[in-house]
Amino acid sequence: MKTNPPELHAVRQVVIASFLCAAGIVVPIIFHAVGLGRMFLPMHLPILIAGLVLPWREAVVTGLVTPWASALITGMPPMPTAVIMSIELAALAGIASLLVAARLPLWAASLLAIAARACVTWLATSLLAKWFGLPHQVAGWAAVAAGAPGMLIQLVFAPAFAGFIGRRSLAHAPSERT
Repeated sequence: MKTNPPELHAVRQVVIASFLCAAGIVVPIIFHAVGLGRMFLPMHLPILIAGLVLPWREAVVTGLVTPWASALITGMPPMPTAVIMSIELAALAGIASLLVAARLPLWAASLLAIAARACVTWLATSLLAKWFGLPHQVAGWAAVAAGAPGMLIQLVFAPAFAGFIGRRSLAHAPSERT
């Protein structure tokens, strides 16, 4: 069986991370254009896919960078949402990547990463609301509950897309995930 040199694999990872970062900017534009933005968590889907197909370092960087790149290019998400999103998306991607590296099935890694991301969202939103003198417990739960439809979409589509991307481009170097 022919294997690809490590340099080619590294280039593939950068290309995939860049593509998913770009998708994390474009997909929300499409969703917001038809009024389906916040509740469907459109930026989360490409970032979860990044976590399922990339090594954890690249996945975390993709999750951290995408909200800031989107904010600079499109003005969305606004502050302080960009701060919260960069934290929660880095957690989503990093945890998904580590779970896949631990050989969990894609659907299980997706479910656990989404649950962990929801905990991070609750915590970050609660702390920020408390800092601003707002009812922090309510704000945390509202932020998590508002994205429930998006979490369901992620559970259905992210493992399918990740399986397709993974089989197509990353199959030659599974040991590089760790």
